[in-house]
Amino acid sequence: MAVLLAVLLAVLLAVLLAVLLAVLLAVLLAVLLAALLAQPIGHAAW
Repeated sequence: MAVLLAVLLAVLLAVLLAVLLAVLLAVLLAVLLAALLAQPIGHAAW
């Protein structure tokens, strides 16, 4: 029972970490996209 609980806790922690990483990546991508769109087209050609 204790092993099952530990495995469940580890899986829950891994899922939480993955979700947090995905949210962080999405926010970073959105900020980068907004920064690119805020600039004139000629300067964003890189």
